[in-house]
Amino acid sequence: MLTAYAQKLIAKNVAAPASGRSSPRRLAQASAAPAPDAAEPPLPPGLAARPLLMTVAEVAGRFGTSHNFILTFRETGELDFVNIGSGSTRPTYRITRASVADFERRRRPAPKP
Repeated sequence: MLTAYAQKLIAKNVAAPASGRSSPRRLAQASAAPAPDAAEPPLPPGLAARPLLMTVAEVAGRFGTSHNFILTFRETGELDFVNIGSGSTRPTYRITRASVADFERRRRPAPKP
């Protein structure tokens, strides 16, 4: 379950207008109760005790890749990023643990018959 703070961060990223700013009313509307079918997938044991949002550097270290390689997954939509930055000139990205777990499940090779 997402904390109220994380819901506000995600809602701000999703509901932000083109200017990059959100009104309190828009945040309140976007952070309303999530849809019942939007349940988070279960997390692997290693990710369960860690913070909800991971930095790009943490994800890059987990996969043994570069910061820029992880950012390419933002462009392709394979990882869900949240922009927690307050300005529009330099975004500050975080990745949800559930997105990392889902990414690992999708990329895991199929078992051999």
